[in-house]
Amino acid sequence: MKDVYVATGYKKWGMTTSNIAAKIITAKILGKTNKYEEIFTATRLRPIKNRWELGEMVKESTKSLILNGKKVPRCAHLGCKLSWNNLEKTWDCPCHGSRFDEKGNQIYGPAIKDIEIF
Repeated sequence: MKDVYVATGYKKWGMTTSNIAAKIITAKILGKTNKYEEIFTATRLRPIKNRWELGEMVKESTKSLILNGKKVPRCAHLGCKLSWNNLEKTWDCPCHGSRFDEKGNQIYGPAIKDIEIF
């Protein structure tokens, strides 16, 4: 729809990416361009052109659903499904930002207790 802008999908990075989204939307309203617009556009992923990126996203998504044939643990805060962060080797909560080490020990909250890993 013309003149309707939506910014969403921040997970725990809302303080950073919502600011960028606001600047991109402001530029669009003023008829200007923003150098980050292409990076953050929702339609940037085109499976035919970016099949390698799509493949990596699918692999990472599946890792966050089942790991070693077992269901993914849930956050001790409100029970959201955790995502495995392969770079940091942590379980991250996409809902409120809690993090747990690979053994389930709470790193930071809002969760205040450890989780059980398999």
